[in-house]
Amino acid sequence: MERANLEIALERGHFGAADHLLDLHRHRASGQLGDGDLIALAGMGRGMHWACTLLEC
Repeated sequence: MERANLEIALERGHFGAADHLLDLHRHRASGQLGDGDLIALAGMGRGMHWACTLLEC
């Protein structure tokens, strides 16, 4: 759970599609992610819609 967006959601609320980007910034700023790390940003929408983006730091 420490690598999910739960902590930022409890601190600041839900930002919809921006949750992933805010949490990604928090992990980068804290040094938890380094060059070459692979990150998956996954989300779900209404019905059976989902999306996933892979990023490399």
